[in-house]
Amino acid sequence: MTFPELPSLVTMDFDRCRYWSDHPRSRQLQKGSRFVSPTQQEIAHTLIDDFSFFDDWKERYLYIIELGGGLPAFEEANKTEAHRVQGCTSNAWLVAELDSATSLITFRADSDSQIVRGLISILLMFFSERSPAEIIDFDVTPYFHEMTLDKHLSHSRSNGLNFMIQKMKALAANCQNASD
Repeated sequence: MTFPELPSLVTMDFDRCRYWSDHPRSRQLQKGSRFVSPTQQEIAHTLIDDFSFFDDWKERYLYIIELGGGLPAFEEANKTEAHRVQGCTSNAWLVAELDSATSLITFRADSDSQIVRGLISILLMFFSERSPAEIIDFDVTPYFHEMTLDKHLSHSRSNGLNFMIQKMKALAANCQNASD
């Protein structure tokens, strides 16, 4: 199934979203002569708009899977038990890198499940290339509720998603403590 062009940040810049971790400026919007990253709330509202475009959850699942296809390559060397997200039914791995020049954290992640890769992609939109404080303080739960993800994911997928969020916040806290 091919998805029509959607008038939103996420889909209009979909090709660039695939490379957020490799190209930090790619997720920034040009406003005047300066670049401004969309806020987490702007990303949330864009995703909510994108999800509302689809008529049923089968189409939304396919959209989530398509988003997961855009994840940057994840090195096999990082697919270790130390980077595995505990509590996920599927295998999922997560690493965080703190840029000392900008104090922003870039997350890289992968899974052996297509739907989980899509959910990871959504989490990276919210949390990657953010300061530790932005990551720790942002509550994504109300936005997932608005997208009705909480109603349409299985209990085990919801748990895995929550474990991934908890691990991202824990890694951000570790980075924040290390820089203090």
